Amino acid sequence: MRAFRRAARRALGPGVAGVLWRQLGDDDQAWLPRPRYARRTEPLAVLDAPASVDAWLAGLRKKRRSNLRHVRKLVAADPDLQVRTGPVGDVVTPAELAHLARLNLAKHPGGGGPRSGHRSPLWQESVAFRDDVHAVAYRDSAGLLLGAGTILDHPTWPMWLSWGALPVDEGGRRHLYFDLFWRLVDRVVEGRAAGMVLGKGMPDLKADLGARLVPQHAAVTL
Repeated sequence: MRAFRRAARRALGPGVAGVLWRQLGDDDQAWLPRPRYARRTEPLAVLDAPASVDAWLAGLRKKRRSNLRHVRKLVAADPDLQVRTGPVGDVVTPAELAHLARLNLAKHPGGGGPRSGHRSPLWQESVAFRDDVHAVAYRDSAGLLLGAGTILDHPTWPMWLSWGALPVDEGGRRHLYFDLFWRLVDRVVEGRAAGMVLGKGMPDLKADLGARLVPQHAAVTL
């Protein structure tokens, strides 16, 4: 990290006033140059692998557990809902993923332009055909994409990369996020991973679904 910092400053020139460090955990204080400014940011949600799906459910609130089981029944009984999993290029297109990501992130102002990060088709294309990226796509019987999530597979700590869904008033479903979360738990258990990195955003909901919240910080150094 020190070598990268020095190289970046050389490349950018003497006008660089400082370096912004993001996604810093408590253990990063040992190597971080003394910060001029630091603040706590939104925590990172991490799901530690349960012994089984039943064990995961048993650790949740009774009402949450009941709601999740109800969602599974709704998805299984919906004749107008098709769920496909597999490589991104097989089940959903990068353009579709970018569109859903823009719809999802539009609900959370800030954090980049309308086509930055996951909202950009170029970003989605860059990961779409990697062997270690898979998608879960929800469509109606006419083929309309209702929701989709992507996962970066890793033998120990897979990562939930993105999620987006069509608004209910445009034909979407309210419960797809919770069905996908159940599938993520399934994936962790079946793959015998240590857990899954669920990312930032909606920390209270993720904690209610069994995740632990890892403190994160941002800092500015010279």
